[in-house]
Amino acid sequence: MVIPEVLQNMNEWCVEHHNASGLTDRVRASSVSIEEADRRLHQFVAKYVKPKTAPMLPPKRLKHRGLEDIQDTLEEFKFYKRHFLHTAASLVEFPSAVPYC
Repeated sequence: MVIPEVLQNMNEWCVEHHNASGLTDRVRASSVSIEEADRRLHQFVAKYVKPKTAPMLPPKRLKHRGLEDIQDTLEEFKFYKRHFLHTAASLVEFPSAVPYC
């Protein structure tokens, strides 16, 4: 079950790449409801992530002071780069972050 507004509100990058990969057409053709997809996702994640944990987040000091926040952000970036962006050079060479599709 596709919510048309979601597809209509995709940014240019998402439209281009998801159309090219066929994902948009597969989503439109899917008979899986949002609720069922949500249930499946939670079931999948539960296999790998312990409850009340955030495995993709590095430890943070959370002092919320200017310089320390900047230092924490830089450390967080280093964490992501070390753990998630090292698998292919193309992953770190994107021209702009496209966090939402």
